[in-house]
Amino acid sequence: MAKTKASKPASKAPAAPPEEAKAEAKSNVMSIRGTAAWKAWLDRYAARRRVTATALIDQVLAEAAQRDGFEMPPPRF
Repeated sequence: MAKTKASKPASKAPAAPPEEAKAEAKSNVMSIRGTAAWKAWLDRYAARRRVTATALIDQVLAEAAQRDGFEMPPPRF
């Protein structure tokens, strides 16, 4: 007589996130196209400031806004 595999219990569907979490969901805001040389330059500059390239862009935009007398951006996260 052949053995049969025991069936796995049905897994529960993941709980839906609370409404607050949905409102705060992050999405991709932009993408920048560039050459490999430009990307390497960006990575070197970010490393010099000890941040990621994304954090560098965020910092530089905030600095430029402040310098121009424009309102500061809201937090990214």
